[in-house]
Amino acid sequence: MSNLDNSSALQRVPLSTTIFHQYHEQFLQEQKPDPLVLKQLQSLHIEWKDGDDNDVNDLPKGAKFQIDKHTNGTRGILTMMGEYTTVTLKACCNWKVPVDNASSMCKMHFELYAQASFTPKSLWKRHAQPQENMGKKEERLNDKIRSGVMSRMKEDPYVRRIMKEETVLLCDTSIQFKLHVPPPPPAHTVENKEDIGTVHPTCTGVSPSSSSCIDELEERVYVSEDALEGLHRGLFSHMESSIFAMELLLAMPYLPQRSPSKNLDERNYKKLEVMLSERVVLRVLEDVMINECEKEGEDDLLSDLHISTKDKSHKGEGLSEVQSSVGKRHKAES
Repeated sequence: MSNLDNSSALQRVPLSTTIFHQYHEQFLQEQKPDPLVLKQLQSLHIEWKDGDDNDVNDLPKGAKFQIDKHTNGTRGILTMMGEYTTVTLKACCNWKVPVDNASSMCKMHFELYAQASFTPKSLWKRHAQPQENMGKKEERLNDKIRSGVMSRMKEDPYVRRIMKEETVLLCDTSIQFKLHVPPPPPAHTVENKEDIGTVHPTCTGVSPSSSSCIDELEERVYVSEDALEGLHRGLFSHMESSIFAMELLLAMPYLPQRSPSKNLDERNYKKLEVMLSERVVLRVLEDVMINECEKEGEDDLLSDLHISTKDKSHKGEGLSEVQSSVGKRHKAES
């Protein structure tokens, strides 16, 4: 086994289905989708299974850099079951941040694979909310609607591409940069203590500050436009575009993100880990948005898309800009 695949040295970050429900609910509260989309997303049955060494043949290895005792990672399978389609997402995220050296490299690699199947009617009935006062006439009508939807999906080329025996690569992203934290000035010259790079006493590691700077930024992003469109049509059919679908997938906690509630999620991520995760989200959404604009010929939106400029990427402003752009786009389309 090579150093790249040395998963035994990986410090696993455990996750649970409860945490995924929590982040899913937070996404709905923040995005406030229209009633039809909200109903579809609330009806999803979500389940997470943490990966272990027994799943090594079924899960992406995600080993794009040398794994050692300072490497953290999440790994597992997320199942999202809808009324007509069930999607299995195999996720792997590894990251490494400096422990005691302010000039060490910060790295993150994220992989997401997708596989879909049609949801059996009997299985959906066990998980769906029961509909009161439904007579035989209404039930026959629902069966007719279901049959029509399933027939259209079977003929849809995008949906068929993710309904294979093997998983399809949806997203593959690597981010790394070197963070330089300047040494603190002499005590008698300090005016603002917040501008000094600090080390957390509870979780050893360098914390970025307003005077920190990023150097040697390297990014590699791949998003399968066809696989994402298949997910959009199969599981998130009421969404306006595949951009919103990817936003939901990137809001899940297999990426280290800020916890919406300390009561349920007690993981204490460092600022650098969150910074790496936000950069991954930023670059993936940028790629998806560019593909969407090119597909629809919206040159004006494409020319206004300045997500990756140095100034904004180094100051952490890009993520809010792309989310704002996506929000404006949804409002314009609706």
